[in-house]
Amino acid sequence: AINQASTVGLENEAARIGAAIDTSARAAQLKADAIAMTPMLRAAILTDAATIADVVATEVRFKASPGEMLEFFQIQDQTATSLLKLPATAAIEPLFGRATRLDRLGPAGLNAVAGAPIVPNEANSQITGQIVLSIPVDLGEARRQLATVSAEAVLFGVGEPVVLVAKNGTGRKAITLPIETDPEWKIAGLKLQVTPLEMVSGAGWIDPASYIAAGLASLLL
Repeated sequence: AINQASTVGLENEAARIGAAIDTSARAAQLKADAIAMTPMLRAAILTDAATIADVVATEVRFKASPGEMLEFFQIQDQTATSLLKLPATAAIEPLFGRATRLDRLGPAGLNAVAGAPIVPNEANSQITGQIVLSIPVDLGEARRQLATVSAEAVLFGVGEPVVLVAKNGTGRKAITLPIETDPEWKIAGLKLQVTPLEMVSGAGWIDPASYIAAGLASLLL
């Protein structure tokens, strides 16, 4: 019964992680699409980095929230040339077309990355543009819940493992659960591996049930 309850609880946390990824991916894609459709940006994408910076400052007015990164690329012959990074220290791998992926940022960080093409006003142009926007996935609640029931929890499927709960005690046999996300993002192969904590004491309902049983026995006697 304890194993069954633990498995159900962990399945809930796997679903919570999938929902967090969906939320960030959707937000990143919507924002990237909106920026890419800015008329002045579509006109400027055929120019240079200075012009793009001016357009972004005056027309897009993007202000990165903590952990967010945005990069503008000029695309020619399937080669991406970076024109502008926000913040300046941002470094995002190009993503061609309208697409999404997950990036691992450090041993414990996860970002949803969305790409959106910038279609220039000149229909026959051999040069196009691309936006790549990276938004953190909020795994805080999943981390907190997993920390109460697991000796270790690790997310696999995004390059190197992402540690959600660092090893903090003795656990039972590890359980591996799939992480399901919206098919729209085409993100597959995610797995949550959790080592449940050893149960130090019995289930919380045992003592109250024992007292009730003893009381009924006394009454019957």
